[in-house]
Amino acid sequence: MSEVTEALKSITPRKRQQIHTSFMDVLWRCELQAMYRYLLGIRRPPSAYLHIGTGVHKSVELDLQNKIVTGELLKRSDAIEIAGATFESKAASDPIELEPDEKKEGKSVSQVLGESKDKTVALAGLHYDKAAPILKPKLVEHPFAIDMDDWLRKRAKELHEAGEKETDRDAAKILHNEAAAMNSAARKGTDLVGKRDVVEDAGDGDEIIRDTKTSGKSPNKEAAENSDQLSTYSLASLVFNKRLPKAVALDYLVQTPAKHGLKYVPLTSQRTMDDINVLLFRFARSIHAWAVACKTGSFLPARSTDWWCSEKFCGFWHQCPAAKRPKLVQIGKVPE
Repeated sequence: MSEVTEALKSITPRKRQQIHTSFMDVLWRCELQAMYRYLLGIRRPPSAYLHIGTGVHKSVELDLQNKIVTGELLKRSDAIEIAGATFESKAASDPIELEPDEKKEGKSVSQVLGESKDKTVALAGLHYDKAAPILKPKLVEHPFAIDMDDWLRKRAKELHEAGEKETDRDAAKILHNEAAAMNSAARKGTDLVGKRDVVEDAGDGDEIIRDTKTSGKSPNKEAAENSDQLSTYSLASLVFNKRLPKAVALDYLVQTPAKHGLKYVPLTSQRTMDDINVLLFRFARSIHAWAVACKTGSFLPARSTDWWCSEKFCGFWHQCPAAKRPKLVQIGKVPE
């Protein structure tokens, strides 16, 4: 039996390392947060807003998939029912935790869930009314995993060659260490992975890549221009379609918190090979930074002045030794 077991082990496929854009974002914001989430595997309870996004995305996916297959959208009532049912299912299987602001306002979990389901349905209806009729989808929720091993080996070779030419011994050592991290990631098997929300047919073999976002306020006008996520999707198009997309877009579905006003805000941009090279450089640096941090245990925290280093935006804030706590002021006896 032991011989059989060893033989079976020898042909078991090795699990490859998966790198998401979201992982790189977390790593660059705060290595401590990345350690808690991705190394230790600590998962914090979601906020209701996460389930809102899931419900809206499922509605958009099935609505546009129906358009691909039949040429028509679903019935509006069906599209928004999908959004509400998905929200309820996620809330039941993955219970939420109230956000700090919700706790301060004295809201109950049931109240937040009710308000959030209403928002999910409203945003799904907004996409159905404003975005879905004008989109020309050919793929929805398209998963990809780009094998980065050959590129990492090429990058390692370039770094080793640069290290051999470097006259400063410390600088040379850094280059060789970084090259070693690239080769290590290639030996491990590393993929850059993600999921493209909507791939549109732009004619003549071109594509437009769209990502759906839900928000409580109007987005920054440069959001699409600065999105690493859209750059990653463009790299996927380069691999699958052998060319960069004609355009990339963020479709913001906005419901304001006070008046519950609804706005569809599409933001478009383009990607060039310069953008792809920047993304690949950041990918390589993420591989190196993560390898160094895991090897040395030196996970650098965000600055205490960064907006994301706060109770509201970091689920690990309460347990993080680097988080800046409010100062307690002891009030003494009032002088007579």
